[in-house]
Amino acid sequence: MGPNGVPSAPQVDARAYILVDYRTDKILAAKDAVARLEPASLTKLMTAYIVFQQLAAGKLKLDEPVTVSEKAWRSEGSRTFIEVGKPVPVQVLILGMIVQSGNDATIALAERIAGTEETFVQMMNAEAKRLGIQVHEGVYAALCGPSFETPAEIRYLKTIGADLVGMSTAFEVIVARHMGIRILGVSCATNMAAGILDQPLTHAEVIETGERVKGQFISLLRAVIPHLAADVASDLK
Repeated sequence: MGPNGVPSAPQVDARAYILVDYRTDKILAAKDAVARLEPASLTKLMTAYIVFQQLAAGKLKLDEPVTVSEKAWRSEGSRTFIEVGKPVPVQVLILGMIVQSGNDATIALAERIAGTEETFVQMMNAEAKRLGIQVHEGVYAALCGPSFETPAEIRYLKTIGADLVGMSTAFEVIVARHMGIRILGVSCATNMAAGILDQPLTHAEVIETGERVKGQFISLLRAVIPHLAADVASDLK
C-alpha cells in the first residue's frame, strides 16, 4: 500500500512500461519508461510486408539461400538459432521470423533485401566531420504535420525516448523502401520543439534557420552524392 492508502503499482512482467492518465497527463506507474528498447514484433511485421512484396515482384525466391551474417547470428532476444555463415532458404527464414519471432531470421532477411544501411550512415558521418558539421545519433520521431507539435505531444515523445521530431523524411524513406529503393534520408531540424523555449514558435524562425544552414547542407549533399553514385555503380557491375 502506498501513501494516502493508494495501492502500489502492480508487478508487471515486462522489461519496461508506462501508464499515463489520459485526462491529466499524469504518469500513474512506470518502469524504465525512457529505456531504449527494440520495438518488439512491429519491426518483424514491417519486414515481413517488405519480404512478401519482394517475393511478389520476383526479386526474391522462397528457395533462395541467404547466408547468415555474424550480426544476425549475434542478435539478442527471441531467436531461431540459425548458424553463422550457413545458407538458409528464404522460406525457412520467413517461418523463423513469423512463427518463432526470431530476431536473427529477421535481420538475415533485412540484410538480403536492403544490404547494410550502416555503411551509408558511416559514410555520411565521415563526410560531415570532414566538413566541420557536428552530427548526433538518436531516435527520430515522425509526425504527419504540417502544423507545429503541441507541448503535450512533445512531452509524450520525450517520454518514449525521442530525440528529434520530423515530418516528411521518415515517410519518404518508408515509401522508398516499400518500392525496393535503397535510400539515405537527411533532415535539417529548423526549430526547437514546442514547450522547450519560453517563446512561441513561428514559421519565420524555420525559414531563418534554413537559410542560415543552407550552405552547410548543400556541402554535405555534394560530398555524399558521389559516394552514393559509386556505391550504386558497384552494385550494377
